[in-house]
Amino acid sequence: MCKIYWKASAIDNLTDARFFNALDEAWIEFVFDKEDKRNLSPEKAISIIEWLYQPNLLASFGANQSSEEIFDTLLNCKIEYASIPIHHELVDDEDFSSLAFIRAERQDLKRLLDLEYPPFAIILQIEQALVAHEIETLKKLQVYSKVFLCYDMIDVELIKKQTACFDEIGIDIPTQSEDRPGWGAVDIYDQMINALSS
Repeated sequence: MCKIYWKASAIDNLTDARFFNALDEAWIEFVFDKEDKRNLSPEKAISIIEWLYQPNLLASFGANQSSEEIFDTLLNCKIEYASIPIHHELVDDEDFSSLAFIRAERQDLKRLLDLEYPPFAIILQIEQALVAHEIETLKKLQVYSKVFLCYDMIDVELIKKQTACFDEIGIDIPTQSEDRPGWGAVDIYDQMINALSS
């Protein structure tokens, strides 16, 4: 049976953060890309993080953000990992690779295989089902990197069929902003995770 780990995308409230913090092997992502509508200030992220217990934290940045800004944010927020797009200059930085989550699309698979310094993890955006040669490429990448699949739409049956091809795989769970404090979508996330894990 496939071992599944999770990434909660674009967390912007404590209710959701606490839910994912309670899961085994879940990464909690905060978006600092100013061009993303779900972006947070470092101060807001810190106000959430200080309530979490030993979380796996991930900071997401855009293509135009400098390495200085990225490292400053990681340091100030005490976040260990950083997500960047595959065309960011830091992709080829040896020191950065151990904390990098590289965001890519299926046409980038060859570029990922050719990276001199494999990242800690890869987040692959998927619009439709993976085909056999793509699955085999991802298995090769898993020798050095964790792989997270980020589907445009959560189709439980499709995802379960695809995850069965792997010994382990990560799944990106899209989150929602709260309507008001304490009124998050944790019931939806719980149902989704239980369905994918069963």
